[in-house]
Amino acid sequence: MLAEATESKVEVLDPFSLVDVDRNTKANMPDHVGRLAPLVGLLVADETGPDRLLDFLNPRKRVEVVESPYRKYLIAAVPVAVAALAAFFIYRQLGALDVQIEALKVANNGKQEDVKAADVSIARTEMVDKYLDGDVNWLNEIRRLAAKVPESDKLIVRSVSAVSDPRSGGGTMTVVGAVTKPAVIEEFEAAMRDDFRTVQGDGASELRTSDQYRWSFTETIKIDPVHIRNQRYIGIREVIEGVDRDAKQVDAEQVDAEEGDDERSTDAPATSSEGEPLSDSEGGTSPKDDLAAEGEKSTGADSGNGAGEEDSAQVTEEVAQESDKDSGEDSPDGAAPQTDPNSGKSDADDSPTEGGSETKIETSREREPAADDEVVAEIQTEVKS
Repeated sequence: MLAEATESKVEVLDPFSLVDVDRNTKANMPDHVGRLAPLVGLLVADETGPDRLLDFLNPRKRVEVVESPYRKYLIAAVPVAVAALAAFFIYRQLGALDVQIEALKVANNGKQEDVKAADVSIARTEMVDKYLDGDVNWLNEIRRLAAKVPESDKLIVRSVSAVSDPRSGGGTMTVVGAVTKPAVIEEFEAAMRDDFRTVQGDGASELRTSDQYRWSFTETIKIDPVHIRNQRYIGIREVIEGVDRDAKQVDAEQVDAEEGDDERSTDAPATSSEGEPLSDSEGGTSPKDDLAAEGEKSTGADSGNGAGEEDSAQVTEEVAQESDKDSGEDSPDGAAPQTDPNSGKSDADDSPTEGGSETKIETSREREPAADDEVVAEIQTEVKS
């Protein structure tokens, strides 16, 4: 019937074929054993896996989980601890800010006097600036006017007047002139107008004249006081920078001079411990060189006396020649070696020759001073004086 109703293949399963059944029981089986399949399955499950069965008669209760009492306290303590930690950090930050505020207050109170003094200085400087804003450099303005004005074949300037405004600052320049045509006036106004200067004219009026400048005009140029102040501070800054630059240059020159002195001191001749120059052998100079230097000095000093002393010099030479003759007569040898007055060198020279071999130089006895020498010395003294 089931196969006919479902129109499908139906297979009948004997539940007792799935379990072990003895012969007596199998022989007494009823005709319809399919209805006994649940009972057979329940018995088999009770035998093989009793823990999988549901005891509807004596159902088992769920195991009760006992919670720890400390857990509640811990859960409640965590947010409290977080809130307390946050409050501590906030309090600490506020304390640091309070300390900083107090320090700033102390510093501010200490600077109040400086601020008041600075305010007074600023007010005084502002008054001076307002007064100096009327000090217009009219030379620069006239030079600018000469540079900006059109060519002379188009425009001529008949008069220029300038007035400073000591109260509000700035100034006003009035230019009166004539042009060949009215368009030149507009060109002149455009050339003179800028961010700090305003140009206002009264138009052009025709003149009855025979020359080419038939149109006259009057232009008023107002100079902004802000421009005057800016130019003044620019000049002050340039002066300060120039002073600093000069000071640096002077310092550099002093350093260079000191370095030059050090180099010259290293190249200077050696001296003894008592400040006296060393001997010829120690100092590295020969007597010949010293005599040559003295002769050059004496020659330069005698040549600097001028042409006006030539007569006195001739008298001195004549007296010297007479004294030499007298001394020659007094000399036992009859002829004594004479020195060259131009070179300043003596015939007696102890220095070795260039070849390195030493030669014996003949020397004469020094002549005795005569009375004529004193006369020569007095004449030379008078000539030099």
